[in-house]
Order: sequence, then structure tokens, then C-alpha cells
Amino acid sequence: EVVLVNCGLGDYLQGGAGLSGVPGREAAFQESVAATIEAAAVLGARHIHLGPSRVPEGVAAEACRATYLANVRTALGLSRALAASLVVEAMNPVEAPTALVTDVREACRLVRTVANRRLGVLFDVYHVAMAGEDPVAAYRDVAEVVRHVQFADAPGRHEPGSGTLDLPQILAGIQRAGYAGWFGAEYYPAGSTVAGLGWSAAILGHRAA
Repeated sequence: EVVLVNCGLGDYLQGGAGLSGVPGREAAFQESVAATIEAAAVLGARHIHLGPSRVPEGVAAEACRATYLANVRTALGLSRALAASLVVEAMNPVEAPTALVTDVREACRLVRTVANRRLGVLFDVYHVAMAGEDPVAAYRDVAEVVRHVQFADAPGRHEPGSGTLDLPQILAGIQRAGYAGWFGAEYYPAGSTVAGLGWSAAILGHRAA
């Protein structure tokens, strides 16, 4: 089962502004969304992540926010024939200080502003923890609009056990707070992918208990 697919991010991963909230890049964002919708339809994906963006130097944050909201509404229109939901995500201000959305509650407010049942929040345990928050408490604050949860250890964004987070307890706490969906492991392996998968038995065992 394919749970989530990501829209193309433009130059975001190379340190650029990205697409989703950048004035003047609306056409490129729509092209990215259209390609992702096509893939999501073939794969039967549950969620489409619209991707983050940064506030470019010399551009007002409010102009970027207005562009972001307009792009989200456009994406909802383009994807209306799909069963998949669209999700937005907050980055952390430590690693992405110029990101347009750096607080999960702000992401929640954006979702409520658009007020479409097909739009929700992608809750990233790593970004919330890097922002200095308790992930379980933060999840409770926004649980109503969360559609998907993903995780990595912090700092470093590597596999569970590589950092300081008690991920079995955090994921169990999020479940106790009402989350019943999939958890996505989104991390950079510290070594090889296969060698780093030893964490899964501990976390799955904890959940099964």
C-alpha cells in the first residue's frame, strides 16, 4: 500500500526557495502537482504532500503566504477526482529558519483557513522535536487536522536509536491520543538501509504490546 507521495520541490533540497509558496513560481508548482496527481492515481496513494517552501530574500512573508494558500486551493481543484487527501507540513526553525511554515500549529491554522475536508496536516515528529516541543503534546493540539504522521530520530534525522528521542514511547503516545493511521519512517540511514532496520522490531513490538 502506498500511503504518501511527495510533490516535486523544485530547488528546495538544494537550499533554494522551492515552489509551493513562492510568488512567480505558480506554473511550476501546478506542473509538479499535476505530475504527482497522475502518479498518485496509478499508485492508489492515500495522501499527497504539497511540499515546503522558503521565503525568498526581498519578498514579504505575507505575499508568500497568499501564494501558498492560492496554490493549495489550486491543488485541491486539480485533485478533486482523487480519493487522496492533500497534506501540508511545518519545517523546523533550527534547520529551515526561512521556511514559510515553521510551526505545526501554523500549519493547522492554514488548513483551517482553507477549510476543505480533503486538506490536512502531515505531522513530522522530527521537525516538532527539533523545534523544542514535546511531540505527543503538540500532536494533541492539532490532532483534529492530522492526516499522516512520520518520524525520524533527532538530532541528525537518522533511524530510531541514533539520537535522543524515545520513539517507541512517542509513537505509542500519539496512538493513545487517537491516531490510527500509518507511521512513515522518513530518515537518512546512518549507514546502509538494511543495516539500519534493526529499530523496526523494537518499535513494532512496542506497538503490538
